[in-house]
Amino acid sequence: MAILQRWKTWVPVLTLFGIAAGYVVDRTWRAKPTELVIQPAPPRQIPPLELPPRGRTLAGKVVDLADVPLADALVWLRAGNAPHFTYTDGQGAFRLDAIEDPPWSATVLAQGHAPLVREIAEGSETILFKMESPLGPAPSLPMIARTRFAGTLKSTLPATLAGCEVVLIPTAAPETLSAPLPRRATVAADGRFAFDDLIVGEYRIEARPAWARGGSWPDLLPALDGGAPRLLELSGKDGLLGLDLDLSIGDLGGRLVGLEGEAIEGALVLVSALGDPSRVWPPETSRADGTFALEGLPAGSYLLTIRAGSASVQKEVLVSTGEAASVDLAPLDVRPVR
Repeated sequence: MAILQRWKTWVPVLTLFGIAAGYVVDRTWRAKPTELVIQPAPPRQIPPLELPPRGRTLAGKVVDLADVPLADALVWLRAGNAPHFTYTDGQGAFRLDAIEDPPWSATVLAQGHAPLVREIAEGSETILFKMESPLGPAPSLPMIARTRFAGTLKSTLPATLAGCEVVLIPTAAPETLSAPLPRRATVAADGRFAFDDLIVGEYRIEARPAWARGGSWPDLLPALDGGAPRLLELSGKDGLLGLDLDLSIGDLGGRLVGLEGEAIEGALVLVSALGDPSRVWPPETSRADGTFALEGLPAGSYLLTIRAGSASVQKEVLVSTGEAASVDLAPLDVRPVR
């Protein structure tokens, strides 16, 4: 017990002694910091830029083939890598100072003459520029004749014509000088349309439904299955007024019922050109009584697709001009799949 009591008495003393010894050793062996001295970079002497001597002068005169002075002609000179330019005065004279030694390359531009390019050799300080190849009068564009064109869209079906679009597409290549430009006109409720200030020429005329206005398809004038495009030739200043355009369109409809004869409402009805599924008409949905209608389709063959619940059916149909075709569809099983 006595030994244990003495040990407890010496523990704090030994602890303090160890801390003091560690401090002395640390201060003794720690490396002293060295002061960092940054020396500025020595100044550099950049030699001045030495330009080639520019003590030469070039003077001269610009005349035409009849030695008549040409005023306001541009004289452009390249001496080494330095450009110099000036204009002739009323007497056709010019002067360029402070230029490098030759050889020089000169270009002279004068109104009504082809550009003149000349290389000037050593020792020449006066020169006569005689402009050759006088240019003829500037070419003029032919007058662009314009006219008017108006007409009426017609259909034997009670189709809504308001908002449809008549499109005129020139048959000439776009780069043809004075060629006509594409034009579009919106059709009124009575089917009338008009084009004012129309460039004379040959056009391909097409008609778009209201939902495709501004687009490039479909065309309601020919049949969908390879009908010939309608061409229009406008040549007289009095124009062409009162032209009737008959639409080659038909309607398509039907009724959707379930297995127990109940009407199917809200079924999705899609129709696309047969053989080209990318050309799809705006989708329709069946009404509360199960009926659906697709109006204003160009005459031709289509693929009809109907989706209702778990049921999906496709059928090829034919639309004829001026007729409202009715599709006979079998009852659909719209019960959810278990």
